[in-house]
Parts: sequence; structure tokens; C-alpha cells
Amino acid sequence: MTALLNVLERNHQVGLMASIYSQCSSVTIWLERFHRRPRAPVIFNDMKSAEALAVILQQPYFLRLWIVQEVLLARRIDILCSHASIGNVWICWDDMCRLVKQSQPALEMLNVPTPALSLLNNYSIGTTWPLLGAFFSFGAGYCQDPRDKIYGLMGLVKTEHRLEVDYRKSLYEVLIDVVKLCDKIYKHTFDASGKRLYWEECNPPLSPAQNIVTSTTRSQDPKFLFQMYDTRINPTPPPRIAAPAPFQKSREA
Repeated sequence: MTALLNVLERNHQVGLMASIYSQCSSVTIWLERFHRRPRAPVIFNDMKSAEALAVILQQPYFLRLWIVQEVLLARRIDILCSHASIGNVWICWDDMCRLVKQSQPALEMLNVPTPALSLLNNYSIGTTWPLLGAFFSFGAGYCQDPRDKIYGLMGLVKTEHRLEVDYRKSLYEVLIDVVKLCDKIYKHTFDASGKRLYWEECNPPLSPAQNIVTSTTRSQDPKFLFQMYDTRINPTPPPRIAAPAPFQKSREA
């Protein structure tokens, strides 16, 4: 009974997150202490340097999937960096977003993680996402429970694209829910043989060439799923999981 109550409480809390963050007047992000190049925040403020921004964006905070709602739903973001040699330094979030858009190739060469770049590139107050657009833009973030790769993004998506958060379900059941919902909200397109299905009007567009879908027919239920499991937790994928989407591997935070 206690375990069930814990799951129900988790469902409730995750469902509330979008409301909590969207109603906050501001969100303050503390990036902890910089152990490598601690003066990077100061250099960024003074020079708007891509190298300094890369150091900031390599902080573990920016790898985590659960921060996506926290950041993208915020009306205002304040960032605080700390180190004994520099004290407390505040960084302008808007300056970070502008430099990411201007210098993305350089930041990629400096090994800035994809989740961090995607987060700043897509920051826009009040924007809601189509279901698959959210998965493909932010699904590379790290989380312990692979179901979080779905439920942890529900606060971002359009109301009609949302799944009910239910951690009583297995990963396989949650993935089935994703596919069934996509089947309802996206237009179906078949190839000449009538056996190849993919979804149009997605952001980004999905096609069979991306290995997102496998063969099916008009009359069958979908037999394809996203691969969203973390191999350290689930070394063997559930049956009928289609091969890789951007969720193939999570990064350690």
C-alpha cells in the first residue's frame, strides 16, 4: 500500500510541475562551484566569449532532463555561479541564449553537450511543443528512470498532445501510450505498398529513413516504439522496441 501511495504521489507531483514553474515570477539557477576554470563566468560577462560559455554549459546541471521544464516554462531566469576566487557572479541568461545562436558551431567544437545547446536554442517564453518535437529536441537529457524521458516533458507539450502521468505503468506500456497518441494526433502516410507508415506534420518531420517506424499495415496496431531506455538500467530492450531515436543513450550528470 505504501508503495502504491508513493507512486500516486509521484504522479501528482510530476503533473503539477508545469503549473508551478509557469507561475513563478523567476527561476534562479545556482551552478554550484566551478572546479575547472573558475573565472569563466567573469570572462563571459566581460567578453561574451564562446570558450567561457562552453565551460559554463559543461556544468552537470545542463545535462539533466528534469531541468527542461524548469527552464523553458520560466518567465525569467537568473544564473548564479560561485567560487572562492571570484565570489558570487550573476550571468545574464539572454546573453547566453544569444551567444549560443551566434556561435553554435564553435560551441559544438568545444564539446558543449547537446542537451545544453538545445535548451538555450529553444528558449522562448510561452511556447508549447508538439509531442514528438519535444521528445526529439530534449530527449537526450539524462535521467535515472527512462519513463521520465516522456513524463518529464509533458509540461511543455500542447494540451491535446499530453499523456496522463502514470508511473504504475511499465516502460513498455508508456511507450505504447506514446505511439497510440501519435497515431491520433499526426497524419498517417503510407508508401505505395500500403505497408510503410510514418507521421507527417511533426517538428522535426519524421520519415521511415530515420528508423523511427517499422512496417505495419493500415489495419494493424502500431508495432513500433521509441528506444528511450537507459542501458545501464534496462540492458535488454522491451520487445518490439524500434531502433534508435535521439533517446538511445543518456549522459551521466
